[in-house]
Amino acid sequence: MNYPMNPILRWRTAALLCAVLAVLSSSAAAQDAQRYRGVLQLNDSISLPFHWTWSQAEGAPAVLFNADERISMHPEEPIGDSMVFSFPVFNNAFHLALADNGRVLRGYWVRYDAGNQRYPLELRQDDGERFPGEHTEGFPAVVRPRYQMSLESDAVAPTPAVWELDRVSINGFYGSILTESGDYRFLQGNVVDKTLWMSTFDGIHAYVFKAQIARDGSLRGHHFSGKKYTAPFTAQPSETFALRDPESIARMKPDARISAVLPEWNTGESMDLGGLIQGKAAVIQLMGSWCPNCMDETRMMVDFHNNWAPKGVEFVAVAFERSANREEAKIPLGKCVRDLQIPYPVLFGGKIGAVGSVFPDLEQFGGYPTTLFVDKKGAVRVVSTGFYGPGTRKYMEHRDRQWALLAKLVSE
Repeated sequence: MNYPMNPILRWRTAALLCAVLAVLSSSAAAQDAQRYRGVLQLNDSISLPFHWTWSQAEGAPAVLFNADERISMHPEEPIGDSMVFSFPVFNNAFHLALADNGRVLRGYWVRYDAGNQRYPLELRQDDGERFPGEHTEGFPAVVRPRYQMSLESDAVAPTPAVWELDRVSINGFYGSILTESGDYRFLQGNVVDKTLWMSTFDGIHAYVFKAQIARDGSLRGHHFSGKKYTAPFTAQPSETFALRDPESIARMKPDARISAVLPEWNTGESMDLGGLIQGKAAVIQLMGSWCPNCMDETRMMVDFHNNWAPKGVEFVAVAFERSANREEAKIPLGKCVRDLQIPYPVLFGGKIGAVGSVFPDLEQFGGYPTTLFVDKKGAVRVVSTGFYGPGTRKYMEHRDRQWALLAKLVSE
């Protein structure tokens, strides 16, 4: 089977290798980092494995691996006998205690953002596969590089999706699942017996996919998340199936103008969104601190800001949070703003479901992030739903398309 080389994975691999080498060369302690295989217990029947490195040196960060993603987790003040390693961007952490002379760490993944939910966690020094076990001869070979997928859920109709898979070894896969509201970010896994197992864990996403493989390469399985969620899915090999264009899903009413007055996330100062962008080409992000796709888009937009703000483009983010109370929302949102180093205004839009009241002229809102591209006359020229991030083959296409759009808006 000829697997297309994912260009963004190749780019990220080179960049990440440089970053890792820089970190390793800067610290003798980092050179002694040990590799652990972590097992996060989602519920009584499903666990989520991942790899993690840590040197045990005082103050040394740990690194969590998701395919080509590297998440640096910094130590915080201990709580009792537990070491605390916080995630970037998301307001969650590991609470861990050493055992067996440091070869084992036990504790919990604590979700501060969800009422301090605790998930049992154990990490052991181990450099094996993410999902241990032997595969049946020939079955990794029938897994295809691209699938048309149908995700069941509580919704009336199944969610259409595209599953991308990149073979990284005889029995190792990286990939992502793309829906019309975004992607499932960096998935990693392998085949055990006749079953494809994939998982991702980034501090807020904790997903496991288990799929039985048929001889023709088709897949049938379940998606697991959190303590209770499980949903079936099917996937058929397809090189041609396509989701709707992200710019065709939502729209603004004809002649609509942006006119919301919203508080700045931290100070509460009222800010006129329409006034901020008046006479300028502008980008308005509808996002949230709880949203991994928003994190990926914001990293791109920070880069865009550095290039386009000096050319007159105004960037503004409007955050919709789990709490309608700005003071409560300040904790997770502040961490997001600081960790992503967002250099442009971030306004508080209210609770997650409040988009319609803040942007009443926005029709067919499809999820977070949604991004509005506004011309110098104040007309919303493009509404882009979702975001295809660096774990997907669509990332560079998505990025280049929006870069070209900004160039057009600036030139008019």
